[in-house]
Amino acid sequence: MPDVGQHSLHDEAPADAPTPPDKPPVGDTPTGPDALNEALRHAAETREYFIHWLAAEADRLKLRVRRAAMWMILGVAALAIVVAIVMTAAGLLLVGLAELIANLLGQRAWLGAVITGGGILLLAAAGIAIGMWSWQKSAFEKVRQRYAVRLRSQEAKVGRSLEAADGDVPDT
Repeated sequence: MPDVGQHSLHDEAPADAPTPPDKPPVGDTPTGPDALNEALRHAAETREYFIHWLAAEADRLKLRVRRAAMWMILGVAALAIVVAIVMTAAGLLLVGLAELIANLLGQRAWLGAVITGGGILLLAAAGIAIGMWSWQKSAFEKVRQRYAVRLRSQEAKVGRSLEAADGDVPDT
């Protein structure tokens, strides 16, 4: 039973309105070539919607990449500014230290610069040497621990240690 209270004047097409030539009259189901034309029309419409969606997604991706590039450039510029400030401060500190040493040595500016520069180079070399030694030591310790675990695992499987002593090597 139809719901009379929710009936609208816009639900029905006017009786005198002409039917477009590419659409069948309302209530008729197209058959044959008309059905094929209707299906092709819907497929073309769907294709256009899909192309529009793809273009919108591509534009959105381009905007995201552009925004990421902008933030990356801004970050690199900020990093360059911070590095420049730190390098300038370090340079001023070293020049001041060299002048202090020169004043202590009787106004010999070259000797203050040599002592300051040489001292910085020696400190850097010592830092690098200690860092390399520490890195090698930790790498060796990790390998040693890995082989100790492997030997314990092999001993649990075989029943004896596979770490061969000089006299324990079997004859082959």
